[in-house]
Amino acid sequence: MKYLKTYKLFESLNNINFPTEEEVKEFFIELYDDEILFQPLKNFTYGYSFFPHEPITGELKYQFFYAIENHTDWESLTPDILHGDSWSDLFLDVNDKRNHYMTEKWINGIFISKKDVNESNKLILENIENGKIRAYPVIKFNLGFFESKNKKLVFESLERLYDATDFRPISEVWEESFADENTGNLIDVIGMDLTFYNVDDETYQNLTKVFSSDSFRHTTLEKELVKHFMK
Repeated sequence: MKYLKTYKLFESLNNINFPTEEEVKEFFIELYDDEILFQPLKNFTYGYSFFPHEPITGELKYQFFYAIENHTDWESLTPDILHGDSWSDLFLDVNDKRNHYMTEKWINGIFISKKDVNESNKLILENIENGKIRAYPVIKFNLGFFESKNKKLVFESLERLYDATDFRPISEVWEESFADENTGNLIDVIGMDLTFYNVDDETYQNLTKVFSSDSFRHTTLEKELVKHFMK
């Protein structure tokens, strides 16, 4: 996996300002009050996502946590289990042009929440925020459903959220239909269970390529949505 190297650590992420749940809700409260959104925003959380090129399970997980718990320079160590790579090389950088791995084969990102910190992820968070683990700031929330005809209004609220916070959505958006209980007519609705990234333009574009790869296909609506945030 030598071609995954970037030869540098991520910059410190301590200066990222995550919006609060109440601040985010303000961007959508009118849509809910006007009954455009069927439900208020829910399941808000925030933290970081990172993309290991090998699953952190079993023996690799044991060795990884032993390293970060017992060595201050753990990121430069080259354990046999990584076949010559260092621990820092385990975490993929989507902007590395030599790294085709993420787009050829979808890599399951790992989300670490800052909202619900426990002993197992506290050490991971510390090493993300000091730049030793490559990771990307994320917020997540469920916006529920709204009629497809109101798509433009919802997209505009998402754009205002980005303008204020620098977080822009990647996924997850879909469309479905249901029968009105009173009329029996089919109503087209859009559902949004959203993940947002606070990253620069190049990283955002490369993340959208990962999420639209053959292994993780963006829906047509998701492709339409991210176009609003391309610079």
